[in-house]
Amino acid sequence: MHITQISLIFVSLCAGAAFAVVASAPVVADSAASQAFVAKALAAGRCWAVDTEVDKDGALLSGAPDAPLAPGRYRLHVLLSRAPLGDRFSNAVEVTIKVGDVAQRVNPLRYALPNEFIHMPVDFSVKPGDRDTGFAINWRVSPEAKKLHKTGGAAMVEAGPDDDNLIPDVIVNRPKTANDGTISVRDLPALPYNLAVSGVHIERLCPVRTTVRADKVVYKPGETGTATVTLTNTGNTPATVTLTVEVLAGLDGKKPVATQKLEIPAAGEKTWSGPFFTVGMRWGAEVRATVTADDERADDARAVFAVSHNPYEVAMFAAQGPNLGLGWKDRRRRAACAGMARSRLHRRGTLLLGAVRFRRFYPAYRRLLQRADTVYALGERHEESAGRPA
Repeated sequence: MHITQISLIFVSLCAGAAFAVVASAPVVADSAASQAFVAKALAAGRCWAVDTEVDKDGALLSGAPDAPLAPGRYRLHVLLSRAPLGDRFSNAVEVTIKVGDVAQRVNPLRYALPNEFIHMPVDFSVKPGDRDTGFAINWRVSPEAKKLHKTGGAAMVEAGPDDDNLIPDVIVNRPKTANDGTISVRDLPALPYNLAVSGVHIERLCPVRTTVRADKVVYKPGETGTATVTLTNTGNTPATVTLTVEVLAGLDGKKPVATQKLEIPAAGEKTWSGPFFTVGMRWGAEVRATVTADDERADDARAVFAVSHNPYEVAMFAAQGPNLGLGWKDRRRRAACAGMARSRLHRRGTLLLGAVRFRRFYPAYRRLLQRADTVYALGERHEESAGRPA
């Protein structure tokens, strides 16, 4: 075969790999239908795939829902796999799932096994007047990572005098694609650095979005807390929902707080607030709000809190970060950490208010700080007296 013909074939093969496959995303009614769709997609054993080592980065798959989406909340479901895992070049492959105006990066640590699909859901909303509800699974490798991979020898083979004009075996031996652009999952090992996607579909969510918060992070045992639930209707029609609020603690402790039916206007919002009790609770707990629409679609949210007299039991120090913790017993470290926080644009008043609240809530810890300051002062005096000449 003439060298020019070989070059044309090589260009056409690479160009074919560079264009994204366009596919429609089926829209399913609820979570049960979504789970059935995923099971069917995995059983079919088909996927769209690229070889990230030789293909041109861009969109692996793009498309739009197979039916118009009314204003409301939705969830794009994507099944992703890749191989190898733990490889320097493979870890450099950046994957982003974009739908509507939402873009979500995929953490490479999410993959458990090579060529095993993981589930990546991405929530998005459609507002009145929105037209762009398309989706895309994009990937890229930075020029630095490509250069490092090439110079590291992972993509290089021992070349002969005329090998510059040969087509790489990985391109010649690519798995055959069906009319829809898919290949068999069994053929993924033929692509040494593969990235694959399957089972793309869209699930209709409850149009009412739920958020909940507790008025404190830590409560004393038996103290009464206040939960605030905000319900936002993202649809363009009024919604009738049932709100259920409960507190969960321990392995099987569940205490009902309230159940109420609410009418939420189109694109409107309603807030519910009520007390809950921490009697009999200790350590971690949560207040959970669940809203169920008339069509049985539901949404829920939770706020986590702790119940304890002892801050050591509920990891309050771990939550403060590595630069705080027990170092606050040292006066110099407290000053250094406060200065670092202020340098990061934290207001001094906020820090002071937090410190006052913290000390008031934990009298024992306040005494511990005072004792530490006393010990520190005695240590300073001892060092000074030790340094004086006899």
